[in-house]
Amino acid sequence: MSVYLGPWQWDESTPSLPHWALPLGCQSAVDLRSLPDQGQRGGTPGVGVFVTDAALSSEYVLLGEHPTARASAQGRSAWESLTGYAAQGARVVDLVWDHLTFGADPDGGTGPKPLLPGRNGGIHWSELHLGGNHRNEPFVWGEDAVATERVRELLRRDFRRTFADAQAGRLNDRKHHRRILDMLCEQYGVADWREFVPADLRADIPGRLPHKTTITDPFTRGDQVGLGTSSEGWSWTIVAGTINIVSNKAVSTLNQLNLARAEIDLSSADHYAQALSVTSPDNRGLGACVRFHGTDQTFYFYTRDGNRLFKAIAGTNTLLAQAGSSPAPPFTLKTQANGSAITGHYDGVQQVSATDTSITGNTRTGLRQDVIQSDDYQAADLAAGGVNYVRLRKGTNSESGLWQIWRH
Repeated sequence: MSVYLGPWQWDESTPSLPHWALPLGCQSAVDLRSLPDQGQRGGTPGVGVFVTDAALSSEYVLLGEHPTARASAQGRSAWESLTGYAAQGARVVDLVWDHLTFGADPDGGTGPKPLLPGRNGGIHWSELHLGGNHRNEPFVWGEDAVATERVRELLRRDFRRTFADAQAGRLNDRKHHRRILDMLCEQYGVADWREFVPADLRADIPGRLPHKTTITDPFTRGDQVGLGTSSEGWSWTIVAGTINIVSNKAVSTLNQLNLARAEIDLSSADHYAQALSVTSPDNRGLGACVRFHGTDQTFYFYTRDGNRLFKAIAGTNTLLAQAGSSPAPPFTLKTQANGSAITGHYDGVQQVSATDTSITGNTRTGLRQDVIQSDDYQAADLAAGGVNYVRLRKGTNSESGLWQIWRH
């Protein structure tokens, strides 16, 4: 399983899903591009790290024969010349880790955003996926000053945007930013909500409010154009194409981009969305969308076609990982975002995973369909977990993977 550094490939072979593609034979990637570069269609491709069992062409530089292998001298030199950042570390995985931490840009304007920790069993982990191989490090708010400041800066930038959206009436109500604040405190085990709020906004925020967790829509209503309003009282917006209610299902019949956003905010950017894929004329292209931006086509989605995990940045798609098989419906398809770990599941079993730092802070979800019928939509915040304190036993280290953890 080799790791290469090199350009993304623009692919327009599927009219309903043009995208930045992995080089032929690759299973997954880590994107090192800035957000403006990710949002362009074609043109200068920018750089990614690609994991593959195949040998790639000369335009790609071999970093190592395995994610945990020692990085080659040629790879180190190419990294700085192609990305503009001199990544540090002995192994291939360490170079990627360093770029997504110390070499990251919280705005995403000049490079990738930093890694955000996710939760697993009540413990926060900063996690990097490279072709089924992981580097994990436990994250405790305030214990590592540098790591905490990096995460704090990104979360405060996201909260500033959330606060502005709430005041402008673009969220559920003008207090919803305080529910998001409550979820952040619960997620990170932090009592003082001010940790997540820029100093100049604190006087305008009375404090946190209890968060909400789950939305559902079984589409059990009369046939209509569009998806209308759920039985819970929130509505859908058709962002692109056509998705209608037909016989209590969400139905799209044209082989094109058909996209709907659930116009209700969850309380966390760490959440999942799922829907049941129902037998239809050619069973194509259902994708549940997470971290859906409130005004443009920015989100993550997993689709059964090739078992693929994508992101969309302002309407431009990038393939992040693929498993290479297409299960037959009916099945439940789920996309999940947990920190910078993005995963795709069907029937409750994870199929693909990727590390991506591009989309943060967004709290809406949705559906992306080609020619398909779907049903039983659900989205929810991930449980925050009750335990958030870990310690490293003296003498262990991340490079050996020998984290010894106990809880308080």
